[in-house]
Amino acid sequence: MALWSKIDAMEASASAADDAALALQSEALSICEQAGWTPRCIGKQTHGIGVPEIYEELRCLQKVLAVHVSQALIECCRSHDLWTPLFEDVEARIWLFLGDRTRAEDRWRSLLHHSSPTLRDIARKALAALQSKVKSGEMLATEVEQSIDRGQWQRVEELLLDALLAEQPLPNLDRILESTAMRWNMPDHFPWDRGIYNHQFILDLWEHQLTAWEAADAR
Repeated sequence: MALWSKIDAMEASASAADDAALALQSEALSICEQAGWTPRCIGKQTHGIGVPEIYEELRCLQKVLAVHVSQALIECCRSHDLWTPLFEDVEARIWLFLGDRTRAEDRWRSLLHHSSPTLRDIARKALAALQSKVKSGEMLATEVEQSIDRGQWQRVEELLLDALLAEQPLPNLDRILESTAMRWNMPDHFPWDRGIYNHQFILDLWEHQLTAWEAADAR
């Protein structure tokens, strides 16, 4: 009798797990539909129902930079209390795309101490790739472009001033400054000369920084 009781308990537990995974799948499909995203993996029976198929979907979404859909799916898994530590890496990549590099780095550094060798390896590679992009100036160019696209001009100023104040100038800083200067809000009568335009842009950056320092000292 004890053996049959154990079997019944195992079957009930498996059934409950299946129901939870199906509920998660149903809500995930609804999220995709509302976002106008056609699922590539969820509900296709090519991966395990629930968390496995959602993780694979997130990999597809990452390729098209659909971060808001990814965030919604991750929060859906969190609300259903169904999770995989791999989502922690996905979240870090989302934060990086949204301009929160510090938060992403902190997450990956914490994953360096994870019990899973796979996650430790993912974190090491992510941090190495990020550091390479930072040193080459590719990260700055990406962050500036993303900030401009979002209309975050103050963030653009902060990024470029930090780069100008750095001990080691980035190899592509002049190109980034020139590119940004051409999109900066200058007077209509300003001479249309790239060199002069670039110098004026840098002067504007310094002027804004000095104003900020003076305001801070006056407090």
